[in-house]
Amino acid sequence: MVNMNNKNETALAPRVKGVLVDETALFNRVSEIIENRKSRAGAYANREVTLMYWEIGQYVNSVLLGGERAEYGKRIVTTLSSQLMGKYGKAFDIHNLRRMMRFAQKFSDFEIVTKASSQLSYSHFIELLPLKTNEARMFYVSESVQRNFGIKELRRQISRKAYERREIRLLESHHTNAIDSREQKPRSRELLTVSLPFCRTCSTRRLTGDG
Repeated sequence: MVNMNNKNETALAPRVKGVLVDETALFNRVSEIIENRKSRAGAYANREVTLMYWEIGQYVNSVLLGGERAEYGKRIVTTLSSQLMGKYGKAFDIHNLRRMMRFAQKFSDFEIVTKASSQLSYSHFIELLPLKTNEARMFYVSESVQRNFGIKELRRQISRKAYERREIRLLESHHTNAIDSREQKPRSRELLTVSLPFCRTCSTRRLTGDG
């Protein structure tokens, strides 16, 4: 005899493209990530927190196929957030959990995140999420690491459009170099024209033995 309760539970379970997601397993795995990273805190607390958030975001994204399961994903993320808040507090509310997912999406290279997080906080990365291009994000990451920007200075640099200003300078420099290059070619021909008669004269004088 078929267990109708099990049948109903299966019917109510989340299903996308014929695939069931085990919400309990999802919660348990994210909890495991949190516990593992928390245990390695201490001297590397800031770095471990950043990596923990990236790892959570990346894992949830992978389960939800990077956002391809939009409507379905909303319910799953909401449920996961509620479960995590019940165990770990408000740091895992729906807004923060979605931000972790976006963090992992925008900074998809874990090696870069690992290296940068030794000097940059999670808040640094969050400030960079709204930027439109990966090039801009990488520019500010590099600048923040090299010049030891705090959050306030990073915000100031972004508001001053430091990346865009640098790009304009590079374009202007490239344009100037191109103009200089075009101008140098006619000048080279002028010098060649002036020098050739003199060289022919010198050559003739040498051949005839004049002087």
